[in-house]
Amino acid sequence: MLDFAPREYQYAGMFILALLMLRIPAIGPYFRGLNTMFHESGHAFFALLLTGKFSKVDLHADTSGSCKYTISGWLRDSLINLGGYPFGTAAAVTMFYFLHKGNTDYVFYGLAGWLILNLLFWIRNRFGWFWILTYGAMLAGCYYLQNEALTYYFLFFSAALNLMEAVYSSLVILWLSVDEPGHAGDTTNLRQITYVPAVVWGLLFATSTLYGAGWVVQILFGWNILPF
Repeated sequence: MLDFAPREYQYAGMFILALLMLRIPAIGPYFRGLNTMFHESGHAFFALLLTGKFSKVDLHADTSGSCKYTISGWLRDSLINLGGYPFGTAAAVTMFYFLHKGNTDYVFYGLAGWLILNLLFWIRNRFGWFWILTYGAMLAGCYYLQNEALTYYFLFFSAALNLMEAVYSSLVILWLSVDEPGHAGDTTNLRQITYVPAVVWGLLFATSTLYGAGWVVQILFGWNILPF
């Protein structure tokens, strides 16, 4: 990280930049694809752990995605459907933690490895391939230029994109679980599997992402805002 401004100001600036990039109509959907990739591959990862089989993940230009896996009983299906939001949030928290500790290489190779894993084993549609290859190309550009500051800022920007979209999408799902429980993504799936109301799952997802965001604030700024 460069020393042109206090670290906390740079953190805040990158979060603001990430928010702007996510909300600009022409390019926002592309950047929101990072969280979609983590979310859907989170489902695929849990499906691999619980069933031993690889899934098919599709990423779409409208920021939606899907994970098709082998159904294997209500408990396993519940855990697989639960995995998306917490996994995406956990990925962001982990990235921020290691970046703050100065372990940029861990984040770089972790993200690169996850992109490669998705490309080789999970992503199975054209836009998904396009997204993985272009985002991977930006990461490869950082490696080629061998500029530590550029690499750090790109990785921090990526973590901010993932976290902010995870929080936003979980709040949208929470609202949909109340307003349209039959069309509320993972919460609808879990309602059908467990017969627990969609809003309960919506609250769980929103709480997990907000807690993750609070943890990041504590890591980066030292503000202890979490109750536990």
